[in-house]
Amino acid sequence: MDVGAWSEPFVFDIPYTSSLAPASNNAVGIAERGMLHAFDYAGKHFYCIDASKGWQESPYALKSDLWPQSSGTEITAGTDMQTITTPGHYCCGNNGVAVSLKNCPISDAFTLVVYRAAGGLGDNIYYVAQEYTSYLCNRRVIQTYNKDSKKWTTHEIQFKS
Repeated sequence: MDVGAWSEPFVFDIPYTSSLAPASNNAVGIAERGMLHAFDYAGKHFYCIDASKGWQESPYALKSDLWPQSSGTEITAGTDMQTITTPGHYCCGNNGVAVSLKNCPISDAFTLVVYRAAGGLGDNIYYVAQEYTSYLCNRRVIQTYNKDSKKWTTHEIQFKS
């Protein structure tokens, strides 16, 4: 396929099991201006101009305060997700692990950002939020914990393509 023939840029998913995968974890691909780009979940950038050379790692990585420079703390099989309340970045890079998790609103690989929600000062945190994003980025779930009621509330956003 002649990548220069694409008239419009487009985005596509690259599962780590695909022969097209540039890395050992899932990636998001972008095709534009006759070039393929891929960004894996560790923040690495790959590009491909010439199919005979394959993917080449770019010296540039994603730089954002909103996305960590690594995929975060890996979540292990069987974890009760309601025990993850420390603010930070977490990941579940495997669908098999995802289905084994307790109190998890997503059954496929995902990233997780945990942060303080409104209420309380210092170490006195009233609300903790867990924001899950599926690896396909088509679904986001936010769970909040209320320290007073000791209950979790779940809100889901489903994106259309």
